[in-house]
Formats: sequence, C-alpha cells, structure tokens
Amino acid sequence: MLAMQEKVFTPLKSGFLDVSDGYKIRYAQFGNPQGKPILFLHGGPGGGGYESEIYNLNFFDLSQWNIITFDQRGAGQSTPFASVENNTTQKIIEDIDKLLKLFSIDRIFLYGGSWGSALSLFYAIQNPQRITGILVRGIYLGSSSDNYHLINGPIKYNFPENWERFMNLVPANQQQDALSYYLDKILHGTENEKDKYAYDFDLYESAFLTMNPTPGKIEKDMSNGAYRSFAPIEATYMLNLCFMPDNYILNNAHKLSNIPVTIIHGRYDFICPPANAWNLHKTIQNSKLKFVYGAHSAREDDMQKLITDELSIMVK
Repeated sequence: MLAMQEKVFTPLKSGFLDVSDGYKIRYAQFGNPQGKPILFLHGGPGGGGYESEIYNLNFFDLSQWNIITFDQRGAGQSTPFASVENNTTQKIIEDIDKLLKLFSIDRIFLYGGSWGSALSLFYAIQNPQRITGILVRGIYLGSSSDNYHLINGPIKYNFPENWERFMNLVPANQQQDALSYYLDKILHGTENEKDKYAYDFDLYESAFLTMNPTPGKIEKDMSNGAYRSFAPIEATYMLNLCFMPDNYILNNAHKLSNIPVTIIHGRYDFICPPANAWNLHKTIQNSKLKFVYGAHSAREDDMQKLITDELSIMVK
C-alpha cells in the first residue's frame, strides 16, 4: 500500500491565473467536475503550496468532490516566488474570488488547516452566503496571542532546546522582538543570512509539527526549499496580525452559525493551542469539534482518518 504522500494524482485542469499586482497564481482541479465544489487552502502563509500538501487529496472521495486547489501569492509555483509585496489576506481573498469565477463556481465548501483554517474562516466571514460548509483543522486565528504562544509562550518550556536554538541567532537585547529580527535578516541580510534565517525559522516550527519529529524526517520535509517562501511570508503575516484586526476571527465567527462547520484539532498541537479550537467551537453555534491524538500535522494517523470520515459525511 502506497504511503499517502507517494500516491500520484493527475489534475483535470491546471494553469496560471493572472490576478493583480504582477502575481500569477498556480491552480489545479481534481476529482469530479460535476461533484460538490470544494476549495483547499494550504498552510503557511507562504507554505509550499498544494503540490507539497497533495497528500490531502487522499482524504477525498474523488468521485464526489470537485476539488480546486491553488498556490497562494508567493508560494509554491505562483510567481513572483517568496514575494511579500502586496501580499495580504485581503489580496488573497480577491484572488479566491477570481479563481472561483474562472471555474464558474458561485457557492463553495472550504477545507484548510493551520493558516488555511484562518484563511477559510476569514473568507467565510466575508462571504457567508457563498459557503456550503467548512472543515478546518489545526486552528490558527492570526491573533497576537497566537504569535506570543509560538515565539515567547509555553513552547520555551516544552521544547527548550529548540527555543534556545531559535533565540541564539538573535542578539540578547532584541530577543523580545525576535520575529522582526528574523524577518529583517530574511529580507535584507546577505545571501547566506537570508537562507540561514529562513531555514532556521522553518526548522523551529518543524521541530514540533508532529508527535515524533526526528531530524531525518524534518530534513526530508524541508529539502524541497519551501522554507524560502514560508519564512518571509509567514513572518510578515505574523507581524501584521495577518492583516486583520486583532481577534477578528473570534469576534466575527458567530456569523458562521448557520453554516455546517467541523473543527478538528490535535490534542498535543504545540504550534496552535487546542484552546483556539475550543474557543472557535463555542463561538460558532451548531459547530462540531473533535480533538484527536496528534500534534499539528494532518499526516498523523488519527488526524487522517477523522478528516476522511468527516469529508465523507459532509459531501452528502
């Protein structure tokens, strides 16, 4: 039996869509064009795009879903690669509208994890009349508390060796604003500094992405070079609270109470705390919340099974 990431998927349609500000976003369609339309929103921001997360297609019954995927601005095969100029949540929302128009889709189901969960929720809050349902996992809310949790919060007590390695690249008098220091080096340092700080920024999160993150697995996952877009774009978004007012999602998520919403979260997720999922669930009336044994990644067994089961229910 092939491992999930080894299975081959061939798109029904793929190409590049001119959006705005000089960007072209890479898109692809999988499954059944007559099936229920669903938009897959990858993580990051600035993650490797759908091709590095193609294992997500294993969760779908391809005979039932019409799956649209795309690489967000600066990510994956979209161009210009790794650009942070005119790269905001609002701009991505505009790109989504243009992409759905390309496929003549008026109403859409949203699926996303991590940053993809925040983007799904933000889009749905802005366009509730267009949403047929939402499945989100590894809930990231783009808030100041999310940033604190990841950079200066409990992680330094749970993963002290990784936190100290991350901070050792920052002068002692600037460690309270380590994120800004990393971003400055990634954008304006020497070529060696740009690569080193981008790599170490991604390495920091990779150290607690799964329940058993061995050095070999981490090195393999980072070998595709996606850290070169992930690091500058994610750091930019974090420093700007994902270009949303602080706590925007939780303050507005009640608007989704008439939409089928399923929330899945790893009980041992150290990147995005389980409290995010709990607070979101409490805010969206009639939402369904399921905690699973696992960390942040969708690749772990219990997470994979639950996502697959929930999508099989929600396609009906």
